[in-house]
Amino acid sequence: MNPNLTSSEAHILFGKLYRKQRSPELQQKVDEIVSSTNDVFVRIKRIEDLDAGEAQRSRGVEVREGDDRPLRRGGGPAGRGGAGKAAKNTALRKKVARKSKAAGEGFFTRLFGTEVSRWGAQTGTIEAGFLARNPVLSPNIKSAFGYLTDQQIKATLAVFRGMLGAAWETLEPARYNTLIAAYQFLIEFVKAESAFLKQSDPGDLSASTLRMQKSWAQLQSFPNYQQILAVDFVKLVQNSEKFRGEARVLQQSMNYIVELDQRPPRLSHIIQSLYVLQKDKLVEWEEIKRSLAVKAPQLKQYRAPEAVMQIINKKIRGLKERIEFNIQESKEAERIRRDFLSMDESGKLDVRFLDPIIDDVLQRLFSEQKKFSPQVRQSYKTEPVKLLYSIMKDLELNLVFLLASSVMTKAEGQHSEEVLLFKQGLFGRHINLFRENWRNLELFVKKNRDINYTFSNYLRDQKEPSAVPEHKQFLQICRECMGVLAKLALDLKTVVANHELATQTDAIGKGSEKLHATRAMPIDSLEARAHYVPYADRIVFASTRMNGHKVLDLLKDYVRYLYNYLYIYRYPELISAMSSIGQREQENEKLRQKLEFMGVSGTEIS
Repeated sequence: MNPNLTSSEAHILFGKLYRKQRSPELQQKVDEIVSSTNDVFVRIKRIEDLDAGEAQRSRGVEVREGDDRPLRRGGGPAGRGGAGKAAKNTALRKKVARKSKAAGEGFFTRLFGTEVSRWGAQTGTIEAGFLARNPVLSPNIKSAFGYLTDQQIKATLAVFRGMLGAAWETLEPARYNTLIAAYQFLIEFVKAESAFLKQSDPGDLSASTLRMQKSWAQLQSFPNYQQILAVDFVKLVQNSEKFRGEARVLQQSMNYIVELDQRPPRLSHIIQSLYVLQKDKLVEWEEIKRSLAVKAPQLKQYRAPEAVMQIINKKIRGLKERIEFNIQESKEAERIRRDFLSMDESGKLDVRFLDPIIDDVLQRLFSEQKKFSPQVRQSYKTEPVKLLYSIMKDLELNLVFLLASSVMTKAEGQHSEEVLLFKQGLFGRHINLFRENWRNLELFVKKNRDINYTFSNYLRDQKEPSAVPEHKQFLQICRECMGVLAKLALDLKTVVANHELATQTDAIGKGSEKLHATRAMPIDSLEARAHYVPYADRIVFASTRMNGHKVLDLLKDYVRYLYNYLYIYRYPELISAMSSIGQREQENEKLRQKLEFMGVSGTEIS
């Protein structure tokens, strides 16, 4: 025996030793050892010594009583007596052993005993009268009960109730459900104790302890329940701030439950004896379990009190929702990168789309007589203050006009018509914020016409705020401008997506008159739903850069422009979405593992 065994490990080892296959004679000796002492370490040592001696005998080695020196059969030690005396001693010891066994079982039991009486004597659960008649429950049965005090039982049940509310976070369903089964058994066992201590009629006992029998059989059906109760559960409690003070009491209680089917009379044999006496024949334990309708242990899904199950289900839903959120966020980030960002083959942003925007703004800033130089044009493209000014000016002239006013349009072969694309006020909040930030930027530019500020400065100041007042002010204005552009980008993207959904709905033949009517109906909601962009294919007539473009093309272009502006100015939410696709996959993998740990199958996980 390993001298470093803990008490819990010792009880589990003892259980394995006790259940080892042996001859009836040898098992009787093991039972005598168990009855002689309550010290589990002493029990293990004596049983191991007994098994070791039996193993030597089976190999042809005799062991003297009280002597560790082996004697070989037919040989014996050199000296007086030789082989003949050794053989005589062997025969004498066998005769004494047979007499001892006969005395232990009882002469009349062996001679006249029935199968029931012999089984009862072997298990210590049934005693028979003269000539093995009138078998009754053995008084030894009461020794299996009354071990735990009321205080120990009360403390153990309190630990169970307290720990079962949160143990599912640490234990997978198989181990958690084992604790549930043990808790239910302990409650029924305590109720059954008084019946066994007061009653003796097998029929009455069987009826009054039926729930205990069923809960015991259920507990036994869980794999490794001894290890889970005596080791895993105790360690869990030892790590609990609230209940670690009760760990010692719990250890005693769990060891007691684990030993119920290890020390004689075993609880399973006690229950079995009730059926044996009622039917006056041997009834196998497996047959009893079938009659009790014991269900197969639930090892895949949690089986907890209703209040706890609500918490568990809420946790599972939360994990699934988080996985789905990450999937959708990653898909959306991929779609923005694919459909809206102007990336070249090397993965860098292609900013050539800025050329017509900047040219239009500069033409409005400079008169026909005063042409702007290529250097001026380049500065508006590469300096963050001037570029932001160009962007906001273009949006004010074109996009805000589309969102807030009626637009002059013309269909092919038709006369021009002024139409409203969006219900008045739908983008009112966006436009008010935009114009407020546009005014702030205009004032800043007027006061700081000669500001020397590069994108290198801008990117550095995003990480570590600048000490230069003008730089700090511009950063604040830029953040607020980007916040408005992000809102516009998101809602206009929804408008374009709704148009695509409407087109797809009609393409599969599921369109309706109501849907068709939206082709000429101003958009009145920014919710995700099938809705056409009104007058999508009409040409816009205007004195601005959008002149000659189709309505739908203009909206798509501005969604693309807005996302590119956000990317250029490293808008945190967009950059985070772009860069965290891999992180979301890693997070989802951990979330899936957690769900599988909690018993959710892979087919139920996104």
